[in-house]
Amino acid sequence: MSAAAARPRLWLPLYGTADEPEWPVLVTVVLALVLGSILQIAVTSATSVVSNDGVSVAVPASWTTFDEEGALVAARDASGGPTTARVVVTALARTAATAEGGAKAAADQRSLQLADAVPSYRSIGARTLTVGGRAAAQLDYVMLARDRDGVVLPVLMRARDTIVPSGDRFLVLTFATESTRWRDLTEASFPRATSVFGTIRDSWRVP
Repeated sequence: MSAAAARPRLWLPLYGTADEPEWPVLVTVVLALVLGSILQIAVTSATSVVSNDGVSVAVPASWTTFDEEGALVAARDASGGPTTARVVVTALARTAATAEGGAKAAADQRSLQLADAVPSYRSIGARTLTVGGRAAAQLDYVMLARDRDGVVLPVLMRARDTIVPSGDRFLVLTFATESTRWRDLTEASFPRATSVFGTIRDSWRVP
């Protein structure tokens, strides 16, 4: 046997041996990555619809509903406790001031109510926008978390209220989570084309 014939084949990690074609392995790897990405997108984008009294909103499929006093709709991440991400839809009565000033005046009224009810409340800012073809307002703020018994917890929460007119009232969609998770849930990042907050607000339907 010659020296050339006795030389062992060189094994290359991932690609096989030196005398085997590389493209079948590469195609297999690429297909596995693509299928994995598709599966991940499907899982993270799955939603379920929560509705009540003509109001509906789509939330992540892993979330669960919960009872909240005065809420039309309330859902939260099932994996957490009192500081977990959540969405709550409530009603705000129209007053003479809000009837004339619209959603922005309702946001100002809402901010005053929160300042009176929540000692740790601090407004970050407010602006007007259009939601579902309706003139709306957005109120951003921070506050300390509370448990179900009202005990204040040393956890900073960040929240965003979206306020839209609906008949003789305004509806308020409140999205809140720990401040450390705010960017993760309000900004789109792979594999999600839309953020969790964006998906929730875009799906919001009001009578």
